[in-house]
Amino acid sequence: MDFPTFFSDNDIKKLDELHHLMLGSSFEKNSEDKFPHLKGLSTTEIGTLRILIEHPDSMITDIGGILGVSKSTMTGIIDHLEKRGYIRRLISLKDRRSFALELTDDGKLAQKEHIEYETYVYSHILSTLGTRKNVDDFLRLMELVCKYF
Repeated sequence: MDFPTFFSDNDIKKLDELHHLMLGSSFEKNSEDKFPHLKGLSTTEIGTLRILIEHPDSMITDIGGILGVSKSTMTGIIDHLEKRGYIRRLISLKDRRSFALELTDDGKLAQKEHIEYETYVYSHILSTLGTRKNVDDFLRLMELVCKYF
């Protein structure tokens, strides 16, 4: 894909530095203590928990389709979540040859922590912007970025 050339290699470098600074911040590291059920979960695993809250009795192939990952990748995700006690496999009511997935109480707690974590992070980000206009501009720019991803 060809990109417009109104930005420079230095702009890309600066964005990379800022991105890694945000990811490696003490804010992020300190949040592990506040949200222990999320520690060690990938974004795809967290997405799986979210889908199971929104679509109970989902099958592995359903979730893989929503997340855009293969069945073999989903099997590894499900194995990890099951090992952590966040989900359990059940015979599907839709297709007795397949497994449906159900969140355990710990899985529901992890998803609740995920929502709290997002609120915590997003509130922190938005509060650093200082003014309502900056928040509106930031959200407008994020919408523009997301439109092309």
